[in-house]
Amino acid sequence: MFNLLRKKKVDEDKIANIVVNSIFDSVDKTFHDVAAMINDDPAFEESPNLSSEDSEYFLFIVICGNINNLYKHFTVEQASKIETKIIEKLSVIFEKEFLQVERYLGKFQSYISSINKPSKNFLYGMSKALFYKYDLNKYQDEYFRKMRTPNPIFLKRMDEVMDRFLWDWGNFSEKYKVSV
Repeated sequence: MFNLLRKKKVDEDKIANIVVNSIFDSVDKTFHDVAAMINDDPAFEESPNLSSEDSEYFLFIVICGNINNLYKHFTVEQASKIETKIIEKLSVIFEKEFLQVERYLGKFQSYISSINKPSKNFLYGMSKALFYKYDLNKYQDEYFRKMRTPNPIFLKRMDEVMDRFLWDWGNFSEKYKVSV
């Protein structure tokens, strides 16, 4: 009975595998739905016609959001080790050097933070990054298009979408003990 109450131990390598695999799996399986939602969103005067194959920006936004989230749920040391392992896994997947992937993600995270100022809400920044990376401004009504800012109603809907792609560390922590 006491074995049932004990949490399984997982190290940073196992966590990185789980996170990377789940991100790729969820983006691969659902981006067509995300693209369809954006294409049909009433905030746009005409459909952006995003292709279900055009998931690269979305993938990197989700990766950055999940890396950012690590630092809210783990110590800096633990989060840093997990982030390093995630970047190692991504380096293999993308067949790039570790430093190339690290720099690219760093630039992407900086981009998300910069377009989101003064807000510190990274989720909101993820939605804004999606808006700008997919050049959605030209499909909005004239008022928001001239302001060059996303319709806040669209951003709210995208916040809900983006939130579904963030790892549930609370649930994870109930089942596993991180041994980093």
